[in-house]
Amino acid sequence: AVFVAAILILATLGVGYAQLTDNLEILGNAEANPPSYPIYISNVNPNASGCVTVKGNIGTVLFASINGSGSASFTVTVENRSGKTYVFERVIDGAETDVDGVYQGTDVTYSCDLQALQEIPDNGTLTFNLQITASRTVQAENYVLKFNFIEKTDTDVLPDGTDPDPEGPVDPNPEPDPGPGTDTDTDTDSGTTDPGDDGIHGDFLGLVEALLSENEGCLNDENSNLIYNAVLESLRSNKRPPEDAPILHCHVNSVSGGTMTDIANRANEKLSSYLHFIFEADPDNSHRLYIYMYYEYDCTEENEGKEILTYKQVVTRQSNGTWIADGTYIGRATVGYFFAGGKNGKDARTVNAYSWKAGAP
Repeated sequence: AVFVAAILILATLGVGYAQLTDNLEILGNAEANPPSYPIYISNVNPNASGCVTVKGNIGTVLFASINGSGSASFTVTVENRSGKTYVFERVIDGAETDVDGVYQGTDVTYSCDLQALQEIPDNGTLTFNLQITASRTVQAENYVLKFNFIEKTDTDVLPDGTDPDPEGPVDPNPEPDPGPGTDTDTDTDSGTTDPGDDGIHGDFLGLVEALLSENEGCLNDENSNLIYNAVLESLRSNKRPPEDAPILHCHVNSVSGGTMTDIANRANEKLSSYLHFIFEADPDNSHRLYIYMYYEYDCTEENEGKEILTYKQVVTRQSNGTWIADGTYIGRATVGYFFAGGKNGKDARTVNAYSWKAGAP
């Protein structure tokens, strides 16, 4: 029963592993050896704690039974034998799998001390603490948690403009943050498919190159920390609702030292489609920022509440002060109105950074 549930869950949650697309029908009894996985749980200690008994694991999916109430603590070790670096994305519980027979209630909660994008290098291990709590008496044979790890990839996974999306014409008038002084005119080049004289590509790859460039206001402009300072202001702002991420929207017009709209328009000059982006502060690492990038034409009123294609780019500041690309991930995030940063602290239609998940929509 555990292996059958595992197959269904891994088929449902194929992020980070090969997707299973064939139908599966099991009749009668069957025994099978579990396949090997590039990254997997190698040890759980103890096997039982409180009301929770660990029944087994396949890959990074942990199976347990719960009988009673209270808290249980475990130490979990994950090993990486993939030949690649993996990073932790999130924990996926049974409710998200929507698999029959898997516990999907709300009386059991979990917590662990894994950090977002925490790395496991090839031939490395990662050990973390896991706590499972049943708030009242629960009897469940299949309580499931998947610790989702994804491959750390570089900017070469980004569209580079050689095959622009046919549904994505350049919009010369991007929607700005709804604050004072938001009228903008954008002069864009809709025909760029190869790197120009300045080495900028024409799509998401080009946007990352532009934001990491030494151009005015960009991250490696030696005369300005405009973006970094403005993102920190968002992190510290008392205008930001606690449920909203500490972000800086690309069309905020009131930040110390300039406007993000100017930077956004200049960054889009060589691109084949007009792109929007937000920066998010990492509250645990002042030398790291997250950039979420999406097509402007996807972020519309019609798509509010829906997930759209959103690339997540990690940028890290090195000891010499240079910002570099440090992990690139394809994913999706939900459209809505959220705190947009800047001095005014207004909302803008953008994606919810807290909703981002790995894997294209």
